[in-house]
Order: sequence, then C-alpha cells, then structure tokens
Amino acid sequence: MSVGGPTNTGLTAAITFTFDTPTPAGTWAFALGDVDAEEITVLATASDGTTALSAAELGWQGGFNYTTSSTLVPTWNPSTRVLTGATGTDTSGETGWFAPTVDVKTVTLTQESLVGFPTYQVWIATDNTASTPICESGVKPDGTRYECFLSGTTNWTVPLGVEEINYLVVGGGGGGGDDNAGGGGAGGLIESSTPLPVTPGDVFAVTVGEGGAGGTGVHPNSTPGENGEDSFIAQGGTDVARADGGGGGGAGQSGREDGLDGGSGGGGAGEINPAGSGGTGTVGQGQNGGNGVSAGNGGGGGGGGATSVGANGNGTAGGNGGAGKSSSIMTAATFFAGGGGGAGDRSTNAQGLGGAGGGGNAGNPPIAGTPNTGGGGGGGSYDGTTANGAAGGRGIVIISYTLTSHNITYNANGGTGAPESWSGAYR
Repeated sequence: MSVGGPTNTGLTAAITFTFDTPTPAGTWAFALGDVDAEEITVLATASDGTTALSAAELGWQGGFNYTTSSTLVPTWNPSTRVLTGATGTDTSGETGWFAPTVDVKTVTLTQESLVGFPTYQVWIATDNTASTPICESGVKPDGTRYECFLSGTTNWTVPLGVEEINYLVVGGGGGGGDDNAGGGGAGGLIESSTPLPVTPGDVFAVTVGEGGAGGTGVHPNSTPGENGEDSFIAQGGTDVARADGGGGGGAGQSGREDGLDGGSGGGGAGEINPAGSGGTGTVGQGQNGGNGVSAGNGGGGGGGGATSVGANGNGTAGGNGGAGKSSSIMTAATFFAGGGGGAGDRSTNAQGLGGAGGGGNAGNPPIAGTPNTGGGGGGGSYDGTTANGAAGGRGIVIISYTLTSHNITYNANGGTGAPESWSGAYR
C-alpha cells in the first residue's frame, strides 16, 4: 500500500497496523519502500499489545533499491528506530525490510517530511510454508498421546489415568552473528530416557524459550547473535528438565569473534586474525560450535547441533551447522536442534548450510532457525554491505503419555452369582 505524508518539512503523520491475532515470529516480514524524502520511526508491540519491541526484536534485515537505476539505500538507526532516506531528496527505490523475531500485535509507522511531497510504500509478506506448526497434539497408532507446547508458559495438569510421562525439551536456538559471522548454536535438547512417574492432578509449569536475536551493526561495531532462552518443565519451582538456549554466533571484525556457549555452542566468526573460536555446548544437550578461519576471506564456523559439532569455516566457505537429533515422540519422526550455518565472505564464497533440525542457512541475508525446532540462526555475510545475523528458532516442549487400563471386578448378581469383570482405560 502507498502512504502519503505531510508536505511541510518537519511535520509528521502516523499509521498503525493492528493484527487480529499476533503474527508468529519467523513467518512474516514487512518492507518500507521509496523511503527517500522522509524518515520513518518504526515501533511495534508484542503479542500482549502493550510491551514495546526492542530494536533487535524488530529484526532489521538490511536495505536495497528496487530500481535498476540507483544503488541508494536508506539508513537504519537502531538507537532511535528511525529509517532515513539516503540523501533526503525525492528519488526512487530506497527500501528497508524487517523480519520481527517475536510475535507482534501492532506496528506503528510515523513519517516525518524532509523535503517535497513524500510518499512511501508498505509491503507485508507471509511464509505460507511456515504457517503449519511443526507439532500438533495427537495420538500415535499405539495409543500414546502427546501434547505440544509451542510458546510461553503453560500450567499442565496430569490427566486421570496417567501414571508416567515422557518428554522432549528443546531450548531456543542462538542467533547468527553479524559480518562473516558464526552460525547460531542449536538450543539444548533433552529427551527422557525412562518414563517419569506422576500422579493424576499433578501440575507442571511448562516454559518454551524464544530464539535469540541475530547480530547487527557494521564492523567494528558488529555484534554477536544473542543466546536463545531456556525451555523447561518444572514442578513446585523445581526443574524436572531444563534445556539451555543455544549460543549466539560470533561477529566478524568486532573484538567479539568467539561463538557464545549454550545448549549447543555458536560458531566463531571468520576473516579477522585471530579468527573466532566456537562456543561450548552443554554436556548431554548439544555440541560445540565450529571455528572461524582467518586465511584469505575466511568463513565463520557453523553452530553446533544436538548430535554433531558445527563445521569449521575455511578460506572459501562458511562451515555447515551441526546436525540435530531425530525424535519419535510424535507420530512422525522429526529432527530438532540443528545448528545455523556459518557465513562465507562475499557472494563468491560458499555459505554454510543449516544442520538438519531447523538450522538456518548463512548468507546475505541469512535464514532464521525454524520455529519450534530450536534451530540456530544463519550467520550474516558481507558483500559490500553487512548482513545482520538471523534469529534462532523458538524451542519446544512435548509431553507424551499412555492412559493406564485397570481391571475392575464386580458381582453382577447381588453377591449370589459368579463375578463378572471387565477392563478399560480411564477417560
């Protein structure tokens, strides 16, 4: 849609988009086009409609020009959350785009005229392939039931007839770093090896961790990706199982090249000497991130995955993210907790691929970790402009159980006949 603004310099006009239901992170993006003779302040609220998003949560992805006659792009100031035309004159094609890293209820755009008759465009795009949750509660062919927890904190009560449960807990994936960066480490993964005894009526607090934001900025002010949040099951304030958030990927030429420790470690950034080292994964939950390499246009290391370390970068490519783990807790076996790919320098070098289990590919721009897999975000490359890192995927908790059958014997003839018995599952 086209949005017209005030014609007098210094005046402002605002428009607010309010969504019927919060837009899920990782499934949509919005772009502001023809931003030249104005500046636009971008504000948004989280799913509650009140909490303001941080600049990192707005998910700035970079600028481009949609014409073939200009290379001008607007500039983004995360401190003020203002997008400003490159020259302050009425040109064409200057565009910036955002992919929020948390669920969004409202977006408010406030336009201030710099010169002339400013008009800009707003485009909103959704990813239909991401609209179906990776997990929907159901019943397996053998009668085992499973319940999926996809966001926030939920109090879950053990149903009647349930004596034990199994669980899968995956932390939020780490964000990819910025500028020839390391991939984000996958969220830690914990799957019960033996059933946990429970009593009907027991209450468990189930919390699903968000993925970490990707790194931002331009060297020497590039930033690493942020760690993902922990996912956990707790009872009475005591953890039953806690999976650590994945480690953020290191940022190139920033003094913060090392990947961060986490459920799986973030990859180290490349190109600079010495290159970054991969972060350390939590024992029993994930693996270490790969190392970056300083040789030539060295690539960043891949983020660690649940079952394998992130690959090291080399002189011509970023390292692939480590592989996740396949779980059969649902009807179909599914991979979770893949590491994000490490970034290669410039388009002439290969970009690291995300590991199986939702890890995002590196690139300019990189790809976010798949929601509800705990996959690490891809590292941002450099190709004349710096690409911000991609966000890690939100974690997940799945609880499975079987309704227990009990035999009940009764006398059908008032105590004078032979007992009759039957068995059935509690409902």
